[in-house]
Amino acid sequence: MPHEAAFDRFTSTSWSLASRAHGADVATARASLLTLCLRYWYPVFAYLRRSGHAPERASRLAEAFFRDLLRQHGDPQDTRRFGRFRQFLQAELARFLAAEPPVEHAEGPLPHPPLGELEARLSAEDAEERSPEDVLRRGFALEILASAHRRLRGEAIDGGRGVMFAELERFLVAEPRVGDYEATAARLQVRPLFVSMAVTRLRQRFRELVDLELGETLASAGEFDSERAALLQVLGG
Repeated sequence: MPHEAAFDRFTSTSWSLASRAHGADVATARASLLTLCLRYWYPVFAYLRRSGHAPERASRLAEAFFRDLLRQHGDPQDTRRFGRFRQFLQAELARFLAAEPPVEHAEGPLPHPPLGELEARLSAEDAEERSPEDVLRRGFALEILASAHRRLRGEAIDGGRGVMFAELERFLVAEPRVGDYEATAARLQVRPLFVSMAVTRLRQRFRELVDLELGETLASAGEFDSERAALLQVLGG
């Protein structure tokens, strides 16, 4: 991501907008914060489960936590000292749990993934050997990849390339085995060279979308390189 071109974009990321909690910006800030909260529900749920809470209680606690964030936002507490939404999320979660919060609420439920889906993800990611903090960081990183993948699929479908994407998406993070490109080309009725070039373009676009998703959790371009390095480190662990 070219930093000289990134400055203006970082003034309007979800997290930079969420950090403006004063005056006329309050409504925009809270809407941006809500968007981020709903997107990163799973990492918070995973943290709570790894902290020892049963599934139902972890689900209720996660909802109570996000409601608390939305209520608190705009008060004198200054969220702008957090250049990264991930840091803010972890610090606020620790604060929330230290206060022994109630989990019951009168408002209607916030939309979030079904409990069964959350539990399935947690089981698939084999989180038992990781600390709650590591589970939060890894879940956050995986959600960035998942969001980028959803955007990539949507672009392909909108461009009339849904069938091709379904054939090629497995090559985004895995190298082809001998004969894979030839078999894929036969199913798509194209040449193997076309498949190879399409995979290269798809991987490049995926990297661009990952950078865009990561950027939405930052308030300045100066945070980008270190946060991307942290993402790669946690995914490699």
